[in-house]
Amino acid sequence: MRPFTKYTEQIEILKARGLIIENKELAIEILKRENYYSLINGYKSLFLIDNDGEKFENGVTIESIYKLFNFDKKLRHIVMYYILEMEHNLKSIIAHEFAKNHSEFGYLDYKEYRETDNKQYLEHNLKIVSNFHKTLSNGLKSNGSIYHYIVNHENVPIWVIINHITLGSLGNFFSIIKNETKINIAKNFNLNPAQLESFFNILTFFRNISAHDERLYNSSLRKFKIKKLDIHKSFKNDNIGRNDLFSLLIISKYLLNKSSFKNFSEEINNYITILDEFLNKTQKDKVLKDMGFIEEWFEIIRK
Repeated sequence: MRPFTKYTEQIEILKARGLIIENKELAIEILKRENYYSLINGYKSLFLIDNDGEKFENGVTIESIYKLFNFDKKLRHIVMYYILEMEHNLKSIIAHEFAKNHSEFGYLDYKEYRETDNKQYLEHNLKIVSNFHKTLSNGLKSNGSIYHYIVNHENVPIWVIINHITLGSLGNFFSIIKNETKINIAKNFNLNPAQLESFFNILTFFRNISAHDERLYNSSLRKFKIKKLDIHKSFKNDNIGRNDLFSLLIISKYLLNKSSFKNFSEEINNYITILDEFLNKTQKDKVLKDMGFIEEWFEIIRK
């Protein structure tokens, strides 16, 4: 762990590494607002000399790093807006199909989930039911919708409680639903159950990054990938659009309505042009590659 350094010392360290700082007062203000770790450690890699992990390329200014930082910040805001819409759509369809095929209170009965003789799976089913009970218990501590339904109706239907669980919990819930109900849910999005289930880890990953102000543009989920879809046949590389930011655009093509998907893809396509204002071609190409955006990505995804 590196020792504490004052802002003036941080400036000298950066200058010694080749970063151009013409306005020391402005640089200190930037470091005060964003802190060294988030700004420099988070966004320096694009501007470093390839064979040296400490030295910056010629001509790189602290303003360039700050612009990439702010580019990523707004990108998180755009992504978060549409992830929340996708989450809402999923919760609405899942609650409707579950209530139709089981009952509005069936989520509290482990027998309403996949039948299994596997002890591990059964424990998983019971854990999810237990988590629903915890959500109900926590809801009683406030005057919100859960409190209202328990006091006035004694029970809370699935379409109410589902709005009180996280996206990760929603994925866990979907994973233990009986296959017939899964099929009905997935059909609403023109998917099969395995394809839809593979979306949840990616959605949760990018939602958490966006919510907690972590670096987004070059993030990818290593352990999980979405199942191959028809669109992936257009790519030479099997890994493109499977676990990167581009995979989120692909997911949105299925989970958003046509109008929202059009807005999302256009908003991203228009927004990334801002990179031309502070990056050279090599740097911009690297950013787009890290995002998973191949050449002609916009034309391919809009087909």
